[in-house]
Parts: sequence; C-alpha cells; structure tokens
Amino acid sequence: MNQYESHSTFNSGRVALVTGAGGGIGAETARLLAATGAQLALTDLREESLHRTAASLAGSEPLCWAGDLS
Repeated sequence: MNQYESHSTFNSGRVALVTGAGGGIGAETARLLAATGAQLALTDLREESLHRTAASLAGSEPLCWAGDLS
C-alpha cells in the first residue's frame, strides 16, 4: 500500500491541471492527484518527460500537452 491509497477517492470527480508535470514537484503532484482519484490534464515543456510521468500513473489516462503556457 502506498501513502495515498487510504485517500483513493478523495478527489473523485475533480479535474486537475498540473503544469511542470514532467518532473520534480509537478510529477509528484500528478501522482498524488491521480492516486486520490482526480482526472488529470498534464503539461510540460519537455514532451518525453511528460509522457514518462503519464505512463507512471497506474489506472489513470491523463490528457497531455507539451508546450509553453505563457
């Protein structure tokens, strides 16, 4: 059991946009939100890193967009 499983439905029905999801704090935030039931939209400048994060989210199929949001 991971640290988020006890809250697996906390964000059920919610949608979260995570910027910088390709690594670091953004990737960990995406994992937390996915594990707690949120639907995700992920973005990052680095497409390869973004898709690596998306692939690590077991049971989640996030919408991914590689690009600059500014």
